[in-house]
Amino acid sequence: MAKPYLGGSSGGVKAVSADVTLQIADSGKTIFMSEGSAAYDITLPAVSNKGWEAKFILVASPASYDIDIKAASGDEDKIKGIEFSDADTASATDSDWDKITFSTNGVAGDYVNVISDGTSWYMHIHASADNSVTQTD
Repeated sequence: MAKPYLGGSSGGVKAVSADVTLQIADSGKTIFMSEGSAAYDITLPAVSNKGWEAKFILVASPASYDIDIKAASGDEDKIKGIEFSDADTASATDSDWDKITFSTNGVAGDYVNVISDGTSWYMHIHASADNSVTQTD
């Protein structure tokens, strides 16, 4: 899918630090998750938007709260993915997650790539520390 911006433009970047529901127009963007004043949710658009994709990057470790990337209401149990961690060789896989959580163990640079096939969300998660990114069924 083509990126919705021209080189040199910031149209392909979105900074988030509070609750937000992403739109179809956000497809192809890099979402920078920065520290807000409290825990916040980033809600994905409906999974039926086949080809919708984004990359979420943690800009700073959350001080005392979580940042959740979650499925839209009615799309629960539709997130599939794999988590890799540099801290050890363990990885987690599942086929029915509701949300991905960046915890206070998160490290700047941790990221999640997300794409929809119209039925499920597929995520590739990179976490630099154990338990810095968790999945919830």
